[in-house]
Amino acid sequence: MKFLWYKKQQYGFTLVELLVVIVLLSVLALIGLPTFVGSQKRSRDNKRKTDLAQVAKVLEMYANDAGRYPCSNNGVMTNCLTTTYNWGESFSNGTTIYMQKLPKDPSAKSYYYQVPDSVGKKYLLWARLERTDDSDLLPASATTITTGTSTSSIVTIPQCGMERCNYVLRSSSVVIQ
Repeated sequence: MKFLWYKKQQYGFTLVELLVVIVLLSVLALIGLPTFVGSQKRSRDNKRKTDLAQVAKVLEMYANDAGRYPCSNNGVMTNCLTTTYNWGESFSNGTTIYMQKLPKDPSAKSYYYQVPDSVGKKYLLWARLERTDDSDLLPASATTITTGTSTSSIVTIPQCGMERCNYVLRSSSVVIQ
């Protein structure tokens, strides 16, 4: 009588093989995660800069029509009377639509609009950038900026959401000193 020894076939992976694959995938994820997070921050910061540049163009059109920039109230634009132009809403004077929707910050932070003079000939658009190595950031130690030559032209840097704004886009008549 002849005995046949058959090798039992295995299906699936061993525990050691699964652990090796999990460790390798974890190492690759840890290597790639900082790059991914950095690119996400860079993308959001670029959107903020683009948004404010678009708003600046619209503000110039408004000033050409109205003779001044819109007034400001707690970081939002107003028509200096009763109409408020909130971020994420339409910006028009009733007859001219300057922007279908004022942009909103891509994260929980917020943009801030400011008119530092009483005659509406200057404006400041503020944002909070996430990347600390951006060349356009205000110095971390700055708490105020000067928009002219008098002491009344000293502007306190506002809050963008829960943190201090660190990026400003200004009208061409404002020279930050």
